[in-house]
Amino acid sequence: MGRKKKRNKAARLAPAPTKPVPVRRSRWPWICLGLILLFVVIVRVRLLPVPLERDEGEYAYAGQLILDGIPPYQLVYNVKLPGIYAAYASLMAIFGQTTFGIHLGLLFINLGAVILIFFLARRLFDAYAAVIASATYALMSTSPAVMGSAAHATHFVILAALGGFLVLLRGLESRRALTLFWSGLLFGIAVLMKQHGVFLGVFAFGVLLYNEWSSKIAANSAGSSAGSLQYPGTYAKKSLLPGLRRLAVFSFGTVVPYALTCLILWRAGVFDKFWQWTVVYASGHSLRYSFQSLASYFQSIVGDDFFWGLGAVGFFFLCADRAVSRWTKGFVAGLLVSSFVAVSPGFYFFPHYFVLMLPAVSLLVGAGCTLVRQKLRRSGLGAFGSIVPAAVHWISRLFFTSRCLPRRLRNGPGQKFVVLLRGIADRHLSEDLWVWLRRGAGVGPVYQQPFLTSHPCCRPRFRTGNLFLCSSPRRFGLYLHV
Repeated sequence: MGRKKKRNKAARLAPAPTKPVPVRRSRWPWICLGLILLFVVIVRVRLLPVPLERDEGEYAYAGQLILDGIPPYQLVYNVKLPGIYAAYASLMAIFGQTTFGIHLGLLFINLGAVILIFFLARRLFDAYAAVIASATYALMSTSPAVMGSAAHATHFVILAALGGFLVLLRGLESRRALTLFWSGLLFGIAVLMKQHGVFLGVFAFGVLLYNEWSSKIAANSAGSSAGSLQYPGTYAKKSLLPGLRRLAVFSFGTVVPYALTCLILWRAGVFDKFWQWTVVYASGHSLRYSFQSLASYFQSIVGDDFFWGLGAVGFFFLCADRAVSRWTKGFVAGLLVSSFVAVSPGFYFFPHYFVLMLPAVSLLVGAGCTLVRQKLRRSGLGAFGSIVPAAVHWISRLFFTSRCLPRRLRNGPGQKFVVLLRGIADRHLSEDLWVWLRRGAGVGPVYQQPFLTSHPCCRPRFRTGNLFLCSSPRRFGLYLHV
């Protein structure tokens, strides 16, 4: 009894266990992200009435046909995969079959990409880099240098691919096959939006393959993980089967969207035309351009070249900083290379293709700014070291946006084209025009110039198109060269 009383007394006198103090997370990154999203909304709202660009008209027309129950490649043909047509049909079903509705859908696509860039940069670097990277993407993706006012397919590719990369990194941590399947599915959707997305999917597969290989090496290195390049964890088994299973599940996810598309088009009776246009003809696209067009593009991006320069500086700091893991360096460098390859097929260096490189450039700008910030703060500048990179970033870009964006939109051909259509609308019959007036097109191919090339598939299709055009009851033929 005496011992029990002593224990109870000691228990009463013992200090109570201290509760862990919750770590208070900083709110400033989320406030900055909110301001960046607000900026995107303000810019995109101003761009809502901008007339549809050529490719937007094609996608809108195909989307209208889908909403009317007509599958792709029945009345409209192109080398593009039908994912972008389905995406436009979805946007127009939600926001309306108008210019405002399409560009309102682009606003949400752009917001989603900015948010994903924020989370990806924060995962790779820190919150400061995430803010800078998301701001860079928000600014560059609305720039005239990449035809930012138009809802091109590259915006949809980036949204799906960024989601795929984030889910992939989570899958590398958890090593769950289902997570990797969803990542592969997102990359498969990116490919459906535009074939160029396949290079981003190949890079993602390479990341997964490297992680499995490095995990196997680490597991066989007698517990020594000091030189391991893997990320984020070391949970590999000595057997190759788990790694092969994860690779197979990821690959299966990438194939599912394309396989379902083929099945749907086969059931709709248009698979033959789909295959001829997107595989046979697309594989023989002539290389009409060269790297000279790449050089001319970079000569024309006055204002945006500042951010490309910041990206180059960021790449230098990233490679030189020993505190950054080699895995992170390799991931960002690989993303940059795969993005450039995605821009380059056929050497058609059109401005909107460079949207595919903006995530990599944004990550480099964010990495460079956060590394410079760390060096400045270590030198004794304190909070001033955080302000300098951000101030340089924002002031220069806002100056360019305020000067160049309104002028380029004002000088575009879109407004004159709308006036021309309104003039034709006063004289049209029920089948005279398409897209803007919701009339059917006279021919299936939505662009004619490539049919004059030497590809064996072009001549028969050009003759077929002429037959359709000659037999069409349309009274107006409109040719636009910009």
